[in-house]
Parts: sequence; C-alpha cells; structure tokens
Amino acid sequence: MTALIAEDGIFNQEVLQLLLEVLNVESIVANNGKEALDIVKSAQKIDLIFMDIHMPIMDGESATIEIRKYEKEFKLQRIPIIAASASVDEKYAAKLLSIGMDGVISKPIMSEELQSIVEKHSTQGGSYVYDAQKAAQTLRIPQELMEELLKKFVATLDNELTTMLRLAHEKDYVTLRQIAHRLKGSAGNLKITPMYESFVEIEQSAKLNENVDYDNLIAKISNVNKDLKKF
Repeated sequence: MTALIAEDGIFNQEVLQLLLEVLNVESIVANNGKEALDIVKSAQKIDLIFMDIHMPIMDGESATIEIRKYEKEFKLQRIPIIAASASVDEKYAAKLLSIGMDGVISKPIMSEELQSIVEKHSTQGGSYVYDAQKAAQTLRIPQELMEELLKKFVATLDNELTTMLRLAHEKDYVTLRQIAHRLKGSAGNLKITPMYESFVEIEQSAKLNENVDYDNLIAKISNVNKDLKKF
C-alpha cells in the first residue's frame, strides 16, 4: 500500500512517514496541493492520500476538487482522501466530505487513529477479512454464536443499503440518519470496523443535512458485505 502525504510542514511530513512505515505503508510526499495533483496525474500507484487543508500554492480543498474532476474525466478508480487538520468541527467535516474527501484525521496524528484509517481503506484494493474469533473473544461469546449473528446481519443488509441509497437521493436525511444509526450499532457490535466507520460518516453527515457522496459511502459498505457473504 502506498500513501501520498500532501503537507507543507517538514516535521509533520517526517512524523507521518514514520508512523506509516510502522504500519508497513510506503509514502510519497507532496509539499502542496498542486504537487499532490501532479503526482496523481503522473499515474503513480497511490492507494490513500492524507491531505493537509492549509497549504501554499494550492490548498487541500482545491486539490481534492481537482483530483475528483481528473478521476471522473478519465474514469479512474477513486483514491480515498483523508483531510488532516488541527481543528475541524462537525459542520466543517461534513463540508469536506461534500467536496470529495473520505474522512478527517486530527493533528497531532495519533498512531491508533492512523492505524484505523489505514485498515479501513486497505480493504478497497482487496477483500475484507473478518476475524470472527477475535470478535467473539472481544464480546466474550462463543464463536459459533458470533458467526450466526454475522450471517443474519449480512443476509438483510443489501435491502437496507438499497433503502439508504434511495433516501439519500430523495434527501430524506432524517430517515437516513435513523437507519445509519441503527446499522452502525449492529456493525459495531459485530466488530466490522470499516463498515461501522462508514455508517458513522453517513449518520453524521445526514444529521447536518449535508449532501455528501453517499453513493460512495454506501458502495464501500456494500463491498465489505460482499466479502462477508463469503465467510
């Protein structure tokens, strides 16, 4: 996995590179949004982007918008972009999602939060592997029961996601938030981390009546669900 670090602070660059190295993630550095855009256009394989918001020449918001335009124009696979900022409230986080970002990480960056983001987005290039034994041990229940609960959840989720997609297109954010909240709890109890985090994003955005890229968020959940069906 290769991450692009768009950051103008040398110290922050080095810290994030070291943290990613511990997670076995290679990294490339861009000193501003324009350099980040150029690297994406150079066809280098980038699996994840950490985008600082405030940078010279081209800021993180502008760079994200241009990257999404480029991907759409040439029908390229969407690269997850994570905003990195020292202070982001819920309203501003929703705005970042609406312009095409996929999440926010707070500065100073903590290794646990970084690991969670890397694990979540590493599933995009391959299959999600569910650890039923670990989940059962965490909840202190028999593994057989955990697997049975997982199968029941997976079997009904496709219909739920179809409903959520319809609600998003209809901009019925109240009902969308209610469903996301309920499913977030189920995914959390089952320890399906990438699915749980996507439901959290949907719930938070719907709460603020923000028209973010719900299609992409729901597609991520659907992809994980497809892998869970093979379990």
